[in-house]
Amino acid sequence: MRHLSTLLTSHNKPVPGKIVSRKLINDPKQEYFLCLPRKKCNDRPMFVTVHGVKRIAKEHACEFAPFGARYNVILVAPLFPKDRFRDYQRRGLKGKSVRPDLALNRISDEAHLLTGTNTNRFFMFGYSGGGRQFAHRYATAYPQNQKRIVVAAPGWDTFPDHRIRYPRGIRKTRKLSNTAFDPARFLSVPVCVMVGGKEVDRNSKI
Repeated sequence: MRHLSTLLTSHNKPVPGKIVSRKLINDPKQEYFLCLPRKKCNDRPMFVTVHGVKRIAKEHACEFAPFGARYNVILVAPLFPKDRFRDYQRRGLKGKSVRPDLALNRISDEAHLLTGTNTNRFFMFGYSGGGRQFAHRYATAYPQNQKRIVVAAPGWDTFPDHRIRYPRGIRKTRKLSNTAFDPARFLSVPVCVMVGGKEVDRNSKI
């Protein structure tokens, strides 16, 4: 078997300035979109954009690519298809699908191996189900990974309340293993919430 670094560079090799669709080397079913700035990207910060329930990850990558180039950051747009991630907004709480937070961690690790980008703490944007529901909940579980997050058109929140069971609060649940909430840490992550003036409805899913 070829060395992992060889596989990484030979499989849809990233080209600066172009959006590339990739599949994780260790999980070929997991797709994500990657775009490198034209300048040297070693140790550059990473920006992750997470789609909503329409799951239009490529459109996210296309919209943010010019900003990635302007600010010289690595752009990553994970795809969480419905057949594998039916419950991605709650980080796979129901236990009937792949854990999206763990998938994103693997994508982050691969992006680091591919580009040398600094994935210790990255920027994240999430829209609708990918916003307050995934990005915000990811930050509550992995505050050490977050530099700043922006959530747009959020429908539901997870409140820093130990009396309320996750996902409405941060009381532990057996349905989501290996998760520890530290309010002091995740409340220190800068968050910007964007809501349109006509966004007054929410669906029944939290």
